[in-house]
Amino acid sequence: MHHNLIVDIGNTNIKLAIFDQSNTILFNDIVSINQLTPTLNFLNSKYSITHSIISNVAGTIPAALDEFVKQLPFHMELSATSLLPIMNAFQTPETLGVDRIAAVVAASQLFPQANNLVICAGTCITYNYITKANTFRGGAITPGIQMRLDAMHHFTSRLPSVQIGYVGSIMGYDTQSCMQSGAVLGAVYEIDTFINEYRAQFHDFNVLLTGGDTLLLESRIKNKIFADTELVIKGLQIILNYNAPKIS
Repeated sequence: MHHNLIVDIGNTNIKLAIFDQSNTILFNDIVSINQLTPTLNFLNSKYSITHSIISNVAGTIPAALDEFVKQLPFHMELSATSLLPIMNAFQTPETLGVDRIAAVVAASQLFPQANNLVICAGTCITYNYITKANTFRGGAITPGIQMRLDAMHHFTSRLPSVQIGYVGSIMGYDTQSCMQSGAVLGAVYEIDTFINEYRAQFHDFNVLLTGGDTLLLESRIKNKIFADTELVIKGLQIILNYNAPKIS
């Protein structure tokens, strides 16, 4: 059996996944740069990897990964010129984050013949609208939760550096919890408002939530959503299969 290697290089993490020919996820993990080489060696020893795709929004591809994929029969890096199973109506496709494209491709196959609003909650929060005619129209970008916390620290003289944490109440009990409450719940209220505004204009659509902060947000959002933390890698698998030659 042949396997696909899916690589999602984000602004914060590198996610590696292995899919089989039936589109089942056999391996899925987030790795650091230091873990990358041993993880690739492990995957190479366990699976028969023939195809790979990289989604990269962070800049340079690590050398170990670049060398690894060059040895495969088929490899592609998702870009503005890649063939897609959807129509991309974004006016500046060369500036569009490829992770956003992967997410809407997955949504269009999970919910075919339906309008879909895909919200990716990671380093940034992106809103991505794809029509039931499989046309990606665009959306919006706002700061992610950790970025909000970092900005409060960076642009003030006294607010501390704070990491994302559990928020039990709208009312913080000290400076750290006030910042966490503001960042997390501010994102929640923003997401609900965006959904409501989209619904006022487009009426009927599904809402899908993905990204690293999905588990922190999903239970707090009042609108009905479909949460899937693996939406981007599923979309990359679809795009890879759409482009790669068949191997029997």
